[in-house]
Amino acid sequence: AELQAFRALGRNHYRMLGLSNGATPVEVRQAFRRAALQWHPDKAKPPDAMHLCTTEQFQAIAEQMFNALSEAHDTLSDRVKRAQYDARLANWRRANARP
Repeated sequence: AELQAFRALGRNHYRMLGLSNGATPVEVRQAFRRAALQWHPDKAKPPDAMHLCTTEQFQAIAEQMFNALSEAHDTLSDRVKRAQYDARLANWRRANARP
């Protein structure tokens, strides 16, 4: 269940960082810093809800999450990459819109 939630978040960089599509570069940086502190593999602590996994499993999840957060930050911090990402996101939304 935790990995499914992680994968769902990973599909949208804005959602992963808790941002709106119109977020400023400063907001992107601040959101990344908050999330990075929570998920950095050297700093992350398992939340109470993750008591069913081993420390090694949690470390693997934290590493995957941190890598995904870093990718989101990298994409949303670069104007060209962000414009390309926004276009792909808009195309995906149009293709998956319910009539």
